[in-house]
Amino acid sequence: MKKFLLAGLFLMTSAFAGEVVIHEAELARMPMNAMIDSRFQIDNSTGAGSVTVSVVESVMIPGPTYCDAYGRCYPQPPIPSTRTVHKKTVAVEGLSLQGDRFVYAGAEGDIECGTYKRSPVLNRWTIYLSGNCEVRESLNGRKLTVTFVTK
Repeated sequence: MKKFLLAGLFLMTSAFAGEVVIHEAELARMPMNAMIDSRFQIDNSTGAGSVTVSVVESVMIPGPTYCDAYGRCYPQPPIPSTRTVHKKTVAVEGLSLQGDRFVYAGAEGDIECGTYKRSPVLNRWTIYLSGNCEVRESLNGRKLTVTFVTK
């Protein structure tokens, strides 16, 4: 009975969810220790919404060599650093700013992704997401896939 209820709940939630692949890319090489970051952005002049995706790889740069007055040299430990492998800003069709609401106009109708207002702490314009919209990234080998998901 529990399995039946869980399956019905899954079908009900997936019926209202929409997924759109917004970006696919083949990276030049397989990044080691890759971190994928995606952020929503709003163009203030047009009100259009977009997503910025970046793939960053953590690398270790060899440390400097220290030589003393007697000519003996000692290697220093490596320095951790990052290198950007891929960065792209992708416009999402139907994602726009309507007043102070961040709205996605999809096939199911308008979905409110969040609000756009001035932060009281930082005193700058900030997107406050409601949880109805999200971006999912996956890196399978060298293939990067970015999906915009609505609930």
